[in-house]
Amino acid sequence: MSAPLVVKRFGGGYAVFEGAKRLSGQCGSSGEAEARGARILQARAKERRNCLTCRKPFMSEGPHNRMCDVCRRSAARLGPQFTEPSDEPRLP
Repeated sequence: MSAPLVVKRFGGGYAVFEGAKRLSGQCGSSGEAEARGARILQARAKERRNCLTCRKPFMSEGPHNRMCDVCRRSAARLGPQFTEPSDEPRLP
């Protein structure tokens, strides 16, 4: 597993580091560097996954995104009774 991303002072500003490795250019503020670090993590989470519904490969935004856009839109048309979690107990 890689080291966590950290914002450190760099030159006259801030930068994103992973261990000793600098991952970003110089940023004007720590907030700007933190936002850049968040974009780096988001880009790393993207990977090719198979849709749980149609099994076709698609570029996923991360582990939470397991349906392709076509299947997600189809499920949304069904209504919330089919797409929202239920408090009712599941059948065995």
